[in-house]
Amino acid sequence: MEKKLDEEMDNINGTTRININCNHLKSMLYVVPTESNWVCENGKMHLHSLSGFLKTLVELNKPEIKDAMHQWGIYVR
Repeated sequence: MEKKLDEEMDNINGTTRININCNHLKSMLYVVPTESNWVCENGKMHLHSLSGFLKTLVELNKPEIKDAMHQWGIYVR
């Protein structure tokens, strides 16, 4: 059964909490309003923040970041 991201998140007072869980690892991602993500309408701020964060992370061009992303199979364009 495929789940959508929206089924694993909630929004309380502008803070979006996203459950990132599987049988082996569990974490909670929090996205809060900032100067960089205010431009998006409600319900999409977390997408803007994640996209911007990943873009910034890749632009740091650090071997350790590239290695960690490769280790976990995460690639960004």
